[in-house]
Amino acid sequence: LRNLARLFCEMGKLGVYHPDLHFQNVLVTQRKTILLLDFDKAYKKTIKQKDLQNMLWRLNRFTEKKEKSGKFIFTLKEKIFFLRTVERISGYHLIEAMEKQQARKQNSHALGWFIESLFYPKTTR
Repeated sequence: LRNLARLFCEMGKLGVYHPDLHFQNVLVTQRKTILLLDFDKAYKKTIKQKDLQNMLWRLNRFTEKKEKSGKFIFTLKEKIFFLRTVERISGYHLIEAMEKQQARKQNSHALGWFIESLFYPKTTR
């Protein structure tokens, strides 16, 4: 998580905005290096705090969706560690700003998942 946070911040310092960054786009090699994939939606811009928050929210939404389906689980301790590391490296006060948005985002994600389930119901085989 520490290395991913460093890479995440380095990408921001280079001005790369990756709006589709999630854990299926993260590859850990046999040598324990991290590679980020799927840059087809990424673009170059001046990265501000709001941009980092948006990328972090995308990661969080993906994580919550996978946790809900039982695919994998990140503990609260791991999530906080990741956020604190990104906050420390980036110099932005991300946690405080994101806490204010959390309740609203959780409600909108739940609504989105509900709507998605109406259009794409789970099928059993």
